[in-house]
Amino acid sequence: MKKYIVLFIVIISPIFVVAQNFSNSEKALISGKIDTLLQKYMQKSALSEMPGLKKRNEKMFKEYKGLFSNDARIFDDMNANFDQQAAKDYQAGKTKEIPYKLETKSRIDYFDGLVDEFELGFVINNKKINISYNNFEEGIVKVALERQIEGTSYKGYKLMNNDTLLLSIIVSKDKSVKINKVEAIGSHIKVLNDDDFDGVINEKDDCPKEFGKVALAGCPDKDDDGIADKSDACPDLAGPSSNDGCPGSTFSYRFVFSGSAGYQLNKNKITMSTNPDDLGYNQINKFKSSLGEIINPKYQPGFALNANIAYYIGKNRQSRNKGISVGVSVINYKAGYDLKGADYYFKSSVSDNYYTRRVKVESLSENLSFTILDIPVLFKYKGRFGKAWAWELSAGASYLSIRTKSTYNYTIDYEGVFFNKTTNPLAVSNEWYSLSQIEDLNLLDEVVNANGKLFGSNLKDINDLLNSKGYDFEYQKSLSGSNIAKARTGLAFNAGADLFYHVTAKIALKLGFAYMVAPSLKNKSSDYKMVNSTKDDYQSFYDSKAKSTFNSYGANLGIIIGI
Repeated sequence: MKKYIVLFIVIISPIFVVAQNFSNSEKALISGKIDTLLQKYMQKSALSEMPGLKKRNEKMFKEYKGLFSNDARIFDDMNANFDQQAAKDYQAGKTKEIPYKLETKSRIDYFDGLVDEFELGFVINNKKINISYNNFEEGIVKVALERQIEGTSYKGYKLMNNDTLLLSIIVSKDKSVKINKVEAIGSHIKVLNDDDFDGVINEKDDCPKEFGKVALAGCPDKDDDGIADKSDACPDLAGPSSNDGCPGSTFSYRFVFSGSAGYQLNKNKITMSTNPDDLGYNQINKFKSSLGEIINPKYQPGFALNANIAYYIGKNRQSRNKGISVGVSVINYKAGYDLKGADYYFKSSVSDNYYTRRVKVESLSENLSFTILDIPVLFKYKGRFGKAWAWELSAGASYLSIRTKSTYNYTIDYEGVFFNKTTNPLAVSNEWYSLSQIEDLNLLDEVVNANGKLFGSNLKDINDLLNSKGYDFEYQKSLSGSNIAKARTGLAFNAGADLFYHVTAKIALKLGFAYMVAPSLKNKSSDYKMVNSTKDDYQSFYDSKAKSTFNSYGANLGIIIGI
């Protein structure tokens, strides 16, 4: 410390010669007091005999405090305050100033701050001092002091400042001297243990290399939801801690269950085969027979129940927007069909006597009740908007099984070929293949005259006679009943769009739209016969090899639950 005293004397002595109108004795007195004041200031400002190692010396503290006038304004070059907004500006590159701010304080606030924060005092290296008596006649002496000061605050900040202070010393009438003002000419505060300048010392910073928030132990929080990014499952989206920092959304879950009920419009277009060989009749006549045309209904309403479970992929919750689901849907609806123009000619026999038999559909209506089982595997992609709303698109293939119950009403002619010979007017031709001959006539339908008689014979008598021989003919037989058709199966394409509203983090309500098409549903039946004899049970044309194309679209309401 003596070298600073010598330097002080060397520098100020020439200036003192040109000082104000003080007597030499007064000058010497004031000079000595200022010298003593500055020596004490440089010594006592350390606040401890062994700064950084021993606690603050209360005697030194009081002596240091006594160097200042009661109304002094003091630049506090160590007790830095962390400024959160300045920290954000520094991090954003808007300023080069670190976010630790120093203030000029009153004497009371300055020393209260020293008491509160710096229990171990300061390590001080006073480097250079200069003094000015330009305002001496006004009772003010200016002293510039360049120094390096280090200390550790109660909060744990290891602070260092290379600064130049300007001290204003006032000379009272009684020739006493006090420091009345301390200003900063230059100040370069550093926090040695806060590498990321976020206000949290490295020793307590859970993210020492990342700028973060004081309240979060120095870790960043990009979405400002109060949860550190490292613990936030959705660091870019604000959400409550109860949902791991994610918004109220089923995005938080890898597994999601959904169930819904919907209103569907359904259409199963059935087209009869044009190949007679697709029927099970014995050696059907391809030239004479007609397989008929099915009159299809328009879209019919029905109801659907849907359930699926989805698995979403993604490293964290906010990126879990792609997934795959497996589900099941059950659809029920009814539709009415008509068959027109069906007329079958085929080989038949009675007691080894072969003949051509004819089954002609006069009218046929079927009401089919469909129960459809759909097992889809869907790929899903979802997004969100707002705090509680989200959307999802899905598409994929499914296994489809359609079971039907048929309620029918029909009128059918059961006929045979009549060989027109006057000697035997009731003989049935045993030439079942000779339909191209003019004399071959079809019994009942085409050979009955206006009076209902054939060659003088009553129609009923003809029927009775032929049936007594086992031919099983009947004109316009009407019947109604029901049966269960065989299931049709195939692959379908499914697409959907859903809109969710999250009522909690785990539960959402949804409005969905769905479309499905199955372009080819096949029946494996190879022996289909609508009817053969008058005693046969009717088989639905849905059991034939008729082509079936199913499609539906509709809306549904449901619930989504994160698992």
